[in-house]
Amino acid sequence: MTRSPQTFSEKYLSESSATAINDWLALSIGNSRLHWGWFSGQTLRQSWHTNHLDSAMWELSVAERLRSQIPDSLSCGTEIPLLLASVVPEQTAYWRDYSYLQKLTLGDIPLKNLYPSLGCDRALALYGAAEMMGYPCLLIDGGTALTFSAVNPSREFVGGAILPGIRLQAVSLETGTAGLKTVDFLGKQPERWAQSTDSAIRSGILHSLSAGVDSFIAHWRAKYDNSAIVFTGGDGQLLRHLWQLESKIIDVSAITYRSDVILEAIGRLRNMEST
Repeated sequence: MTRSPQTFSEKYLSESSATAINDWLALSIGNSRLHWGWFSGQTLRQSWHTNHLDSAMWELSVAERLRSQIPDSLSCGTEIPLLLASVVPEQTAYWRDYSYLQKLTLGDIPLKNLYPSLGCDRALALYGAAEMMGYPCLLIDGGTALTFSAVNPSREFVGGAILPGIRLQAVSLETGTAGLKTVDFLGKQPERWAQSTDSAIRSGILHSLSAGVDSFIAHWRAKYDNSAIVFTGGDGQLLRHLWQLESKIIDVSAITYRSDVILEAIGRLRNMEST
C-alpha cells in the first residue's frame, strides 16, 4: 500500500497501547448505505450496515458521529483505527477529521489493469471475492447498481458491466411513468406472463435480470470453465436464487454468495500494510 511519511499503524501505536491496535474498524461507503466491519487483527468479528449520514450529523463531533454508528453491543472506544473506502465524497467528508483514519484508494488494490475511473468499491469487492474463492473470478454485485466485474488467473482486471439494480429499475418506472408504482420483490419467483400490473413489473425486472446474469456467467465460463462465480450485495442472494431457478448450468458448486467481500478485502489490505 502507498505509505504516508508516518503510516497509519505507526501513528496509532505512537498514541495508544500496543495491544489496542488489535481492534479496528473498516468502513465502505456505498451509494445507498454505510457498510461497517469490526476486526480483531485479521478476523472480521462483526458486520453491520447503517444509512448515509444526514446534515444534522455536522452538529456532532467526529467522535460522536462514530459512536452513533457503532452497535451498543460493541464495546470499543472512539480512538480506534478506521480504514475507509468510499465512492461518495459527500459522505467521506464526515470522517475527514477523524484522527485515526486511513483512506484507501484504487492504487492500494493489488490487481492489474485497473482503469482510473473504476470505482474503488468495485475493485475492492472483486479483490476480496477472488482472494476468498480463487482466481479467476467473476463477481456479481446486486447493489443499487448491478455490476459484473471479472479478474483472470494473472490477477488482471478483465472488465465488466454496470446497469441499474433491482430496486433502482423499479423506482425508475415509478418516477418516469404516470401510472406505475414501486413494488416489493419479496416472495416467490413471479409468473413470467403476469396477470396484474405489480406482477408484470416484478416479472419484467426479475426475469430479464436473471437472463442477463445467466448470459454473463455463461460467457465467462466459456473462457474459464473452472472460475469461481461470487454473488454479493443487498440483492445478491435474491439474484443468485432467481438465476438458479432458470439456469441450465448443472454444476453450481463454485457459484456462491458472500456478503462481506469488501470488508474482507479491506482486512487483507490492512494486513499487507502491517507485515
